[in-house]
Amino acid sequence: MTGFLRTLHFLSRWDWQHEALIIDLAGDLTSEITEKIRTRFNAWRNIDPAMNTLALFVASDIDSEGVTWTQYEMPPKVVAGRMSALSKAAMDLLRSQGHELDVPDLFQTSLAPYDFVINLRSKMLGDRAVSKFKNIAEAEVSGRASKMAIVKAFVRDVQACYGSSLLLFHGDTSADVVAGIWNPQTLNPKTWNLKTAYSTAPAPGNDSTQQDRVVINQSAILNEIARLGEGLVDTIESGKVGA
Repeated sequence: MTGFLRTLHFLSRWDWQHEALIIDLAGDLTSEITEKIRTRFNAWRNIDPAMNTLALFVASDIDSEGVTWTQYEMPPKVVAGRMSALSKAAMDLLRSQGHELDVPDLFQTSLAPYDFVINLRSKMLGDRAVSKFKNIAEAEVSGRASKMAIVKAFVRDVQACYGSSLLLFHGDTSADVVAGIWNPQTLNPKTWNLKTAYSTAPAPGNDSTQQDRVVINQSAILNEIARLGEGLVDTIESGKVGA
């Protein structure tokens, strides 16, 4: 538990946008290696200031490159930002409740920051009655996908279709929702062209500057997601949930 809390405390304080994580794994970390790592980190931030390719820079005395496990959006910056927000909220809860803290409360995530929430049909994910005959029961269990497998497959399919427009988050086997956020770049009005990779709608407003400009068509995409998850998706709540 101590190690977990120390990690949580570090993540809540780590300014990953401006600081590299440098770990001395073998005890051979020298000032020269540290300076080399920092130089590489600064170079990456100059090359990719928007952090579209690399958000977290994690290096050590064994791996001074710092990108082995995190390059190519592993994770993307929006997930890294969410990591920081959750760890800070967890530390605030820990400080406020102290020894009275119920540990599972650390993992009760608010849905307020998300742009939309997909509510799944619990009956489709729950355990079904098992036959009293052993051979039939074994066949049913082996042929039935687990709850997590179903949710992961659904999320994977949605991300494959709309990965450039949104990002989905889901919990463990006790969660019956999938939360999502829109790619901020798709929310800004822009001139439509053939390379636009998502469904669009005319930008709102009568301002002359908005003419011939489009924004992402959120309702159309959410309707498509509902059709893709027909039978699994119960409802989709749009807008800041709980706001």
